[in-house]
Amino acid sequence: MSFPATRRMATFLTAAAAFTLAPMLHAQAGAPEHKSPPSGVMALEQSIVDAVDSTIPSVVSIESMVPMENAMQSMGLPFMDPFLFFDPMAPPPSGDEEEEDTTERLIPQGGSGVVHSADGYIVTNNHVVEDAVTIRVVFQDGTTYEAEKVGGDVESDLAVLRIEAEDLPAVRYAEAEAIRPGQFAVAVGMPMGLDYSVTVGHVSALGRGGIYPQEMLMQMQQSGLATAPIQNFIQTDASINPGNSGGPLVDLQGQVMGINTIVQGGIGGGFGFAIPSDMVVRVVSQLIDKGSVSRAWLGVSLTDMSYEKAQALAITQNRGALIEEVFADTPAERAGLLAQDVITAVDGVTVIDSKDVVYRISSHLAGEDIQVSFLRGGEPQEITVKTGERNEGLEAANAVVIEEIEEEAVQDEGRYGMALEELDSETNLKLNRAQDAKGVLVLTVLQAGPAHRAGLRAGDVLIDVDGAPVMDPDDVRAAIDKSEKSYIPLTVERDGQQRFVALKKLE
Repeated sequence: MSFPATRRMATFLTAAAAFTLAPMLHAQAGAPEHKSPPSGVMALEQSIVDAVDSTIPSVVSIESMVPMENAMQSMGLPFMDPFLFFDPMAPPPSGDEEEEDTTERLIPQGGSGVVHSADGYIVTNNHVVEDAVTIRVVFQDGTTYEAEKVGGDVESDLAVLRIEAEDLPAVRYAEAEAIRPGQFAVAVGMPMGLDYSVTVGHVSALGRGGIYPQEMLMQMQQSGLATAPIQNFIQTDASINPGNSGGPLVDLQGQVMGINTIVQGGIGGGFGFAIPSDMVVRVVSQLIDKGSVSRAWLGVSLTDMSYEKAQALAITQNRGALIEEVFADTPAERAGLLAQDVITAVDGVTVIDSKDVVYRISSHLAGEDIQVSFLRGGEPQEITVKTGERNEGLEAANAVVIEEIEEEAVQDEGRYGMALEELDSETNLKLNRAQDAKGVLVLTVLQAGPAHRAGLRAGDVLIDVDGAPVMDPDDVRAAIDKSEKSYIPLTVERDGQQRFVALKKLE
């Protein structure tokens, strides 16, 4: 007996369906029940959500119009985050050359910011609004305000805006001293012109500095900044997306640990850096009060300590900051600090390196008294220094521009990998030194040789070796041979400033 084709097909499909579903039903029946995450995980998740909910009302979008030329220059800074977006609907050039010559072309640029105080003060990065012709602040609900720039600080990359508003939801700042590597960090901002975004990570490290490319240094010079910026960044692995500059990095209590400022890419991912809360509060307060920032200054040239330098100085202190030179007529000279003193603490707080000293000194206002602890000849001492104004001091210290010396090829660099030459009046003039200034010129330095590893470079002038003044190459060789130290201390003049290096003595 045969079945109609349709019935046979139905029977086949029914059987196939049963065959297909059977193992699925069997698998479902035997599958373990889904378990809810542990209560601790859920509590952590809720803490992150709560921190974000409390922060977002205080985070704003910064929209500005900047000259096209300035914006194009900003795009050359790969480490900074000038979120530039061009309007594709903007009308093309009119073709009227006279009008083009007299009308400044403006393009939109943006970033993020936070409400600093309920009466209308907004904090963002200085690089977000530095060249802005017009600025707008946009809140989460779309409310928009025209803003004016109260002041900006290139060294910290912070700026303050003001809008006409009251009862705004101001952020709460975390205690910087309480921030620890490993704790959760949440970055909030306005990436790529989109709505608010949240990324979660950890505090990776504290006290990061030296995070700037050559292009950024060039921009700082154009801004009249006499030296590299003061940096003591919080490093985080929470993604800081383009457009998040000026936004907050918050803890699980919703407190602002820092203001996001720089993104640095790398193999396996990138790093974000935030300006710590204590610097933010200090700088912003001064910008609001007077539109500029006053920083304390000692008047010394510093370098990091190392094992080699400690050996040369016959001390056991490998940390701290070594004074290479004390500038004339400065607070440091008046207080009695000397070259080769090793600063170990500022105001009773132990310092790790020269960057730490600069940060803690600059945390004070000019004219304030600072307690400086240091080692001299291995003996601990402490003095009080009445500080000067950092900007004025740096301007004086950098007034002399040193010409570069052309490196010449020399066949024999000697045992220590350096060729020396007696100074004459002509060479001293090239170095912007007095014609009769003493010392010995380092003519060339062999790459990777002992002198190079110690930090000596072509164009340096040796002033003394192990405390003995040197006048010619023979003096240098004699002083090196006479020294009984494993690491020989050398005083070197470079770019008009004295430096300290430790040369490992060869057997």
